[in-house]
Amino acid sequence: MQTQTVQPAEQIYSNKSLDILAKKLEAIFGMRAEALIQAIENRIKHDDQESKRIVGEMAGLSAAYNRHL
Repeated sequence: MQTQTVQPAEQIYSNKSLDILAKKLEAIFGMRAEALIQAIENRIKHDDQESKRIVGEMAGLSAAYNRHL
């Protein structure tokens, strides 16, 4: 039985998929494909960092929360 590994958010979408998406969005919004790809990658990185920050914050507060309960 193979173990399934979780890939970082940056690896979920292949470059080919991003290129296809960017070209379609470029046709709709008139933005360069490279700018769209960068915007998508920046958003994924931001969401990943924010998620890690929240998990860390929750871990720090869990003892106090459990005492409260």
